[in-house]
Parts: sequence; structure tokens; C-alpha cells
Amino acid sequence: MKKSELRTGDEIVRRDDHMGTVLLDARGCGDIIIRMTNTGTWMGLETHEDDLTYQNHEFDIMEVYQTSACGGMKKLLWKREEVLEVTMEDICEKYGTTVKVVKNKK
Repeated sequence: MKKSELRTGDEIVRRDDHMGTVLLDARGCGDIIIRMTNTGTWMGLETHEDDLTYQNHEFDIMEVYQTSACGGMKKLLWKREEVLEVTMEDICEKYGTTVKVVKNKK
């Protein structure tokens, strides 16, 4: 999902599990996320990249939900898919042994 696809009223979940509501074109503030859980603050969307990432990744937007004005169920619109990158050293450390790479067996 791109930042330009967000709509006022969409609910987001950040990497740090804080949730908020998108408010576009807020008078005097621009595009913002309001009512961040556990903080009661807001943050500007201009600090996010077009792919909804944030410079230190703590505030990356991980999920976007469409909400109903009538208080109905939230609908998941998008969820960030991530690939875990590991080195051979990471694998050896995790399993406490050396590792031999083999092709997938079919």
C-alpha cells in the first residue's frame, strides 16, 4: 500500500503496536495520524515514506484497516509482508552447530 492510498478514517497499526486513525488535510497540520494508543498524541504523515516506512522503522505502518462510520467491523485492507534476512552465522549461532546448505528436496 502507498501513502497516497490512505483515507481519512482508516485505522493503522505501527510496528510498536500503537494504533491510530488517519486524518487527511487536518486544518493547520496537514495529513496526520491521531489518537495514538498509549500516548494520546498525533504524528504527521509527512515523516513516513510512500511505502509507509519510517526512518528508524520503529513507527513503520504495519497494517491498515477500513472502518465503518456506523461502528461496524473493521476490514483489513493491507498488511506488511516481511522477509526475514539471516546470515549463515545467524543460523549457526541459533542452532549451535555448523550448517551445510543443500538444495530443496522435492
